Amino acid sequence: MKIEIGESIIFSWLRHIKKCQIVQLNWKTSPEWKQDVSDNNLQEIMDRANIEFNNPFKKTKDLSQLFRQAEIDAVGIDMQKNTVYAVDIAFHEGGLSYGDKFETAKRITKKIIRTILILRQYFKNTTHHEIVFVSPKINPEPLLILKSEIERISSFLAKESIPCKIKLISNDIFNDEILEPITHLSKNVADTSELFLRSIQLVHLFKPIKKETPFNPVVKPEKPESAIKSKIKNSSENASEINKIKRKIPGWFRAPKQINSTILLSYMELAEHNINVTEQMIRNNCPTVSDFKGNFNQMKNFGEKNHAKVFEDKLGYINLWEPVKEFIIGQYIIYKKGITKI
Repeated sequence: MKIEIGESIIFSWLRHIKKCQIVQLNWKTSPEWKQDVSDNNLQEIMDRANIEFNNPFKKTKDLSQLFRQAEIDAVGIDMQKNTVYAVDIAFHEGGLSYGDKFETAKRITKKIIRTILILRQYFKNTTHHEIVFVSPKINPEPLLILKSEIERISSFLAKESIPCKIKLISNDIFNDEILEPITHLSKNVADTSELFLRSIQLVHLFKPIKKETPFNPVVKPEKPESAIKSKIKNSSENASEINKIKRKIPGWFRAPKQINSTILLSYMELAEHNINVTEQMIRNNCPTVSDFKGNFNQMKNFGEKNHAKVFEDKLGYINLWEPVKEFIIGQYIIYKKGITKI
């Protein structure tokens, strides 16, 4: 049986960090298990989830079929705490992606809801259920959308009175809660079945020993008064621009044919399918905008008469301006949902 490196690290995490006495990879149901779900209203929960989350199961209407299709990357049971962990991991080097950002979120939503139903059916005698979705790298825009979907699922669980915790682990949190603790454990665990730990031990065999260097603190010179005043001015300028953006952006999405709206929407559409977006890519995607350069600069630079600073240029790649990135993405999500309902 093939074991992915991501599954291997989750196996070690469940055993040694979460203290699970039983851990199984690639968990699946058996056709011989009891399939009667009439006693716990699972079919009704599935039907309501289909309505709430825009039909994630599509043509799958029967719970038995849904269970037969299911696979969970790792299931861990902590018998002392009477807790079941259901963990799925996706490792995409360029960042989590199952198509565009919204399709990615929809697929993860489907996976989580299906796991909720599985835990309710097959682990009903355990007190605590925790579903964990892990991805070492998720780019900012997909991450924000995915967090929003997980909040919606948690609200749905509260309405259904389903006691289940959902957790997303990615990026720095993945490093802090999974990678670093497991790497530290590699010195003490000698189980050859744990492939990730063994690979870390192999790397350590050839890792040079660092020589300690004497402590030599560097005293930074105090900033001159002019630099302090400049920083205060920039801070005030930023606050003014942020307020302007929060006033204007909702209106831009309500009037998508405006020039500034066209440019911003073109960027958002490109960013859904590309890790890096350039000014030329946005220009090519805006054939109806005659003075593209002038209007784009007014969306990239500060100024009393600018449209609003929504972009910043980092080494030739265009990004949303960091202080307002999450706000703009949130407004874009509202805009996309409005289009879907029309």
